Amino acid sequence: MVTTTVVNGLLVQPKYLWPLSGETFKFEVQNGGNVQSPANGECLAVGPGHPTLSYNAMYFDRAANSHVDITIPSQTINDVGFSAFFYSMDEDGVVFHYKSDNQDPADYLSELIVKVKGGSLKAEIDSRALDIGRLKMPTKLPYNIPVNEWTMVTFTNSYNPGVTRLYINTFVEPYSHPFILRLRTPGKLRFGAELTSTGLVSPFKGFITCAALYTVATGFGNQQDLLQHCSKTNWPNPAPTPPCQIWFEETTTASVSTELPEHKPAIIYIWSMDDASTEYNVFTMDNTSNVDCPRYGKPHPEFPHNSVHFDGSVMSGLQTTIAFNELIGSFTLAGYIVPRSSTSGVVFQLIMESSLTSLFRVDIIGADLLFKSFDPFGGACSSVLLSGVITADQWQLLAIEKNNVTNNWTILLDSARYAANSICGDWTMSNFKVVVSIGTTATEVVGFYGDIRWLILFDGVFDEEVDEEIKDVCLGNNTLGSNLKCSSTKTGSRYHIRLKTGYKVPDEIQAIETMISKSLTYCAVQCYFSAYCRSFSWNQNGGCLLYDFVTLRGLIISTETNYYAVRN
Repeated sequence: MVTTTVVNGLLVQPKYLWPLSGETFKFEVQNGGNVQSPANGECLAVGPGHPTLSYNAMYFDRAANSHVDITIPSQTINDVGFSAFFYSMDEDGVVFHYKSDNQDPADYLSELIVKVKGGSLKAEIDSRALDIGRLKMPTKLPYNIPVNEWTMVTFTNSYNPGVTRLYINTFVEPYSHPFILRLRTPGKLRFGAELTSTGLVSPFKGFITCAALYTVATGFGNQQDLLQHCSKTNWPNPAPTPPCQIWFEETTTASVSTELPEHKPAIIYIWSMDDASTEYNVFTMDNTSNVDCPRYGKPHPEFPHNSVHFDGSVMSGLQTTIAFNELIGSFTLAGYIVPRSSTSGVVFQLIMESSLTSLFRVDIIGADLLFKSFDPFGGACSSVLLSGVITADQWQLLAIEKNNVTNNWTILLDSARYAANSICGDWTMSNFKVVVSIGTTATEVVGFYGDIRWLILFDGVFDEEVDEEIKDVCLGNNTLGSNLKCSSTKTGSRYHIRLKTGYKVPDEIQAIETMISKSLTYCAVQCYFSAYCRSFSWNQNGGCLLYDFVTLRGLIISTETNYYAVRN
């Protein structure tokens, strides 16, 4: 075996990036340009992807049309690198093949191919001008490629001085030559088969993903650099929804996939929602919340620290902003909640920052859960009311999944799943911001009343064992941010509005303060200066009761009493 050389260093952005996934197929996400779209009704096969990436990979089965053709437009490319990750199920097959449209003799690199032959990886470049024939690599001992494992390959050529390099995982072989060759364009790049069949090597059988063309010829020794560029969170341009797809087991035997690594959705954001690092996204350590100072509730029995308490008022809400393209495709938003029996408002929702249009929202009213989803313009997409699924004063996992294949939603409560079928397609907008809102927003008066611990956004959907998967993620990311430095309550302008006329809070619910006040104004002032007063009731007999929550559930008739809540 040739001596392994490990190359470290940061890698520049690719010129073109093709994830070759179930969410993108042939779409190029670096520039947002579609090269050759699938025809109407064309279904391409997918299967389990690379374990580091959060999406499926395209499957190639040696059928007549089981390949991907890419058009490389006319341009000047001096240094060039073609890269891909592949999972070979056989000892023979073409991984990728580039060939310029013009094959007349000229001082250009006109052809490049990477293939597996007899279990060994082979790479070749050719130039019609210098009559040198094909330069074949590796030039020494063969490099054997194991079947049913992921392999990274990058084939590069430096313009001046002339050096051709072959990277295979951490191995690299450079070959210096006296020829100064730019890549000749325009041309065609094909994944999965030869552009012109010679019959000397078969089409590819297996999976290919994370393919790219770079305009540099060095720095490919660290696989994580390439995978980072391929991460869905780093796609500059989201792909349009593919017309259809099929799972690779439908065209092969089920046993083929047994050696593939388990696929799990990747983390996009984590908010710990505790008294140690409430305002931090502990995955990226970004401090993006606009909260002044939350209140804290009881701890979740399996995690350290106290949870964040939401009292149902407009003063009890957290918001942070994310990019819209992070929601293109499948995702899961999950957290742990413990509702109070009198809760009657939104737990969390996604809102378009520019228009304040809700994309989806989850409301809990007593023991019932109401889920609604919308398109980015406010059109209704789905709605489902789940009766009796919420247990007061007990911790429950609440997760919302959006599946980009079916475009439907799933609501998960602990181990139970509930479907919310959508009449809308996938979201395709980009270059917008979305607000992740937890609890009450500035435009609402009544929100969630209870405690929340953890809120995590994943870029995919889960199998059945959701609760255990999310617990593992939480325990593995229990990083502390800095404690909040703030006052015990928001200051600034706020006032009270009458929520219900002729109603009051039941007597068995204890007020934080009780007094006699013949004046409604005096009662409101007392609530204003009380640190935790969020609502109050006042009756004409002078009864003034202050409460540290806001709710519309469980109020009882009291003809001489009105119920008021704080409003910014």
